[in-house]
Amino acid sequence: MRSINRKNKISFNVFGALVVLALVLLGVFGFHSVSQAAEQYHVSAGSVVYDAGMNRVDMADSGVVQKKWTGKYYLKLNNGGTYDLGAYSVIYDGGSNALNIVGDAHQVFTDGSVKNFTGKTEVTGSNQVSLFKLADRSYLFSAPTITDTDQAFSTKRYVQVTMDKSGNALLTNDQVDMKTVKPMKLTSGKVTFDIPNERLIYGDQTVDLKQVLGSTNQYKESTAETKTEDTTDNGKAGSSVKDESANANGQAGANGSVTVNGNGGNGGNGGNASSSANASSGNGNDNASTDNSGNNNSGNNSGNNSGNNNNNNSGDNSGNNSGNNVQNLARAISLRGVDRNVSSLTARYYVQDPEDKFVSVYLLVKPVGASDDQEQRIGLDKANTDVTVNGLKPNTQYQLTLGYQMYATVDGESVLQDNAADVTKARTKAITSSVEVTKISSTKLYYRVKLDSNYTLDSVKVGLYTSEDTSNTMPAATYAVNVTKAQQSGGVTGVINLTDVFGTSQPDIYVLKLEQAKFNGDDVELNAKCIIENTWWNKFTYNLFKNFN
Repeated sequence: MRSINRKNKISFNVFGALVVLALVLLGVFGFHSVSQAAEQYHVSAGSVVYDAGMNRVDMADSGVVQKKWTGKYYLKLNNGGTYDLGAYSVIYDGGSNALNIVGDAHQVFTDGSVKNFTGKTEVTGSNQVSLFKLADRSYLFSAPTITDTDQAFSTKRYVQVTMDKSGNALLTNDQVDMKTVKPMKLTSGKVTFDIPNERLIYGDQTVDLKQVLGSTNQYKESTAETKTEDTTDNGKAGSSVKDESANANGQAGANGSVTVNGNGGNGGNGGNASSSANASSGNGNDNASTDNSGNNNSGNNSGNNSGNNNNNNSGDNSGNNSGNNVQNLARAISLRGVDRNVSSLTARYYVQDPEDKFVSVYLLVKPVGASDDQEQRIGLDKANTDVTVNGLKPNTQYQLTLGYQMYATVDGESVLQDNAADVTKARTKAITSSVEVTKISSTKLYYRVKLDSNYTLDSVKVGLYTSEDTSNTMPAATYAVNVTKAQQSGGVTGVINLTDVFGTSQPDIYVLKLEQAKFNGDDVELNAKCIIENTWWNKFTYNLFKNFN
């Protein structure tokens, strides 16, 4: 019989100790995995879910939402797609009218009290009004019917509100995907949600929502008035003025909304019209003031009477032609919001021009940061309320400028001038895509890629990374994707030989990302990414067999 020498005994003892250690760790990690797996939730096909980038997920099949060790939630569909939902997500099942939140949520009541939730929270009472704060500048407003105070927006059941730091908001649900431009207040019954100021209002009670989790919102409601100018029929944009006084020819209203009021009567000279409720007072002799409704107050000799929304001050005999028959012909132009799609944006606008003083109204569109030679100019019909701009790049930020042309008197001459009424930014949606790891061993990684069949990419690759920070690192390897197969229902599969890429070392995580995508010749950014831990067991078996080979 062959004797076992001292070296072999040590090797066997070490191997035995490693096996025992492996079994202990397997039990510990198995318990941890079971605990983690407990926080997973079924999502029905057809449900409304948005990923972390606020792109709507194509829920053609049912799936499961699970929280990972990173604190993020991931949605894995039964047909193969995997989506990063971030630290929280709102999920709506239209079939059962069930509305749920996964992640931390803080319900704020009209009396200022707050109730905290974690995990999965069902928003019950579809006939009740509820407000949840999900994160900094992120809310869920639930009510049977929801409108804005201007009656320009209307939806049902719920709306998720994702704000930027300027007070604008992305409104999303099963019916709406809209970027607001004007300060908007949502209302249902007696409850009002003042979005830009982050306030919950019920009667005379106001709750400061910034006190819940804090806020990085930098919006400030402007109360300043600008001086009137003695211009001739030339409305100017004022992008930060809330209620701006205007002369008879008009200055801009709130956030670039231009309102131009008609001249007062002939009873007196001067007289300043106002875009707010109160008119500015007249000074000097034989002055007239115009109220907001267009009724003209006759002037008097002293000129001390000021016009307002309700008063009609009669003048003495020196004020002739009071002008009561002159109607207030107000002009107004504003951008109401932007609806998003993959390769298009629909701008909602409003134009009122009863005297046909606007020579033209137009929309300028260009990618943010692009030069003016890349700008599209689209003429608008003043009678319409929306326009769709097609042929845009997916997942790209665009700047939209609503403008108009009017004649103005400059140095005694009539000059046609361009004016900007509103400027905003909106991002097109990303092309639906997914990449997932279907199987992993100590030496191989199997994956599947699926692409939207409605938008055919020119090309795309799978990048393999070993860090979640894919923007500042180079991929360890890239693999071309067969776009045609990836657009089919089952997608396209691939396999990576990890030994060929990493040799004898094994990283802690693997990250697969769809990148280097081109659409109609242009580079486009896809949001598809998959992160998977390289388990201790894979690394252990890999090193074990490597040492015994």
